[in-house]
Amino acid sequence: MVKVGEKYRHYKSAGWDDHTYRIESIGFFQWKDAYEDEQVVVYKPLYPIDDLPAEIDVIVRPLKEWFTEVEYNGQRVPRFTLIEDK
Repeated sequence: MVKVGEKYRHYKSAGWDDHTYRIESIGFFQWKDAYEDEQVVVYKPLYPIDDLPAEIDVIVRPLKEWFTEVEYNGQRVPRFTLIEDK
């Protein structure tokens, strides 16, 4: 389970550099007329994102997607990898 304050590196797809994010909150998204509600991760980029509007400073992703794998440089890797404090 992710924890508020942890930092993660995200590997989105081939051609992207490593990007670091900090967990701001774990939320609960209740879908209208849905049979199941869903937990979400609220996270903040720790680098500038040029195409993100200035008034937006966090991103939300379903928790169930947090630990999925993506293809990066021809290999399957975790979508997010915890950055351990040293």
